[in-house]
Amino acid sequence: MLFWALGLAFAMPHEANAQKQPYNIIVVEDFMGTWCNDCPKVTDTLAVLEKEYPQLEVITYHLSESNPAVQFLYHTDTWARSCYYDTVRSLPAAFVNGNTALNTSLLVHSQLRKAVEDVLHAQTPYAMTLEAKHFPLRETYRDSFEIKVKVERTAPDTTRQLRLQLAFTQSHFPYKWKNQTEVNHANSFMYPDGNGTAVTLDNNGRAELNFAFSVSRRNTKWPASNGHLVALLQDTRVVRYDTVAIGKVRARKDNTILQAARVDFSTGAFSYDTASLKTPDFWGQPLELDGRGTVRFHDNTFGEVSSWNWHFEGGSPETDTVRDPVVYYAEPGFYEVTLTTVSEDTTRSYTREELVRVLDTRPRIGITPNPARPNQRVKIEVLSLADSCEWSLLGSSTAFSSEKSVETTYPREGNFNIKLETFYKSPLSGVLYKHDTTAVGAMVISTHANNETASDNSVRMVKNGYHFEVKTDRAIDYVEVYASSGHRVLSTRQRNFSLADQAAGVYIVSVKPVDGMPLVFKVLR
Repeated sequence: MLFWALGLAFAMPHEANAQKQPYNIIVVEDFMGTWCNDCPKVTDTLAVLEKEYPQLEVITYHLSESNPAVQFLYHTDTWARSCYYDTVRSLPAAFVNGNTALNTSLLVHSQLRKAVEDVLHAQTPYAMTLEAKHFPLRETYRDSFEIKVKVERTAPDTTRQLRLQLAFTQSHFPYKWKNQTEVNHANSFMYPDGNGTAVTLDNNGRAELNFAFSVSRRNTKWPASNGHLVALLQDTRVVRYDTVAIGKVRARKDNTILQAARVDFSTGAFSYDTASLKTPDFWGQPLELDGRGTVRFHDNTFGEVSSWNWHFEGGSPETDTVRDPVVYYAEPGFYEVTLTTVSEDTTRSYTREELVRVLDTRPRIGITPNPARPNQRVKIEVLSLADSCEWSLLGSSTAFSSEKSVETTYPREGNFNIKLETFYKSPLSGVLYKHDTTAVGAMVISTHANNETASDNSVRMVKNGYHFEVKTDRAIDYVEVYASSGHRVLSTRQRNFSLADQAAGVYIVSVKPVDGMPLVFKVLR
């Protein structure tokens, strides 16, 4: 009886293991930034490991990016993935098949290598196949996908909570970073999002998931010629609860990636309408500039290209022959870009009209006339792009306004500041550009100004203690009183008003006759 029991104890694991399959690929998830000295070391280590182990796949999540050239790599899906691994406390942090290798800046080659080699020959009771189709929609600047994932449990296993993650990555993104010349394996987006999709196996231990969706390349910046899709089957069950220092209880997940598969879109084998893909394709970052700046272009043409010839309308340089040029744009406008390539002894060209948008949103102010005489009508307007604006014209008859063009007067001599805040929402990118500026002493009022006056002496202000009266034969539209801070303290249609309940100081009174422009008076309370 004892020998039978021992034989059974040894035989059952052996029979179960015989049905298990090794991992399709080993996944290293790297959380990093492009602003530290330690992250490039991890990048170098991963590059070496990839050459030694073809079954290694890397996904890099860029966190807290502040550089505009790579800022789009920090997005909602990347943030959600870092929240899933709630042990990410510093960068870099590397996870091999869902288990952390090291979460410190001291991550070195030997430690990461050991973590990879520990799972190279590990077996898993799950098999997974991945099929993908890519339909590039060039005219609408979108990418459509049809993806089929099949999951099968091939051996007895414990109860798990399975979840499927679909991560789209990009490589060869040209960016000078420490000792690196490009960014690779960068997570561009995840589907349906950074939290993945729940997987439920049927009674036979199988599941099939089908996805069909379309994404905007303008938002994801995903280059098909350098793109990968990595599918991860992960165990998200909670295995324990830990009490943290602040007294809260935190759930700890298993996190093990049980199986993975990948598709390399850069070969074109998984893309349909490949005939149109032979035509040059390219993209730039950023494509919308708020004022002058540079755009880095990237060739996204399928196949082998022997030469490139770029033409940049409005750019400097105007032409270039490198694969990934950097171009400077100095003047506002919408500019087209043309790329001509030689591939398979065939010359092809592709032009994107109004691809680069250099916006003129930073406040520019026009004043006519300037200088002007006291009480002469002055036109002050926004010359730059603005959907709406806010003026502060203290010292004038119109202390505040939200009109793009304001006509006002200044009753006394001096140099006056003009403060302007503008708002413009790009109809193409959806970005809200908000700026404010103060033109110090921009408005010059002098009795010696060489232009005609438009003084109005028919309105006077009379003071009697804390009480004031507007003396005029003209009909009054309104009387408004502003404190020196710009805060309005009184608005009335009466000619008589009192400042007895206000603090001592200087106040600006704006009187608007029905038949004319507002007039401004400075009074002392």
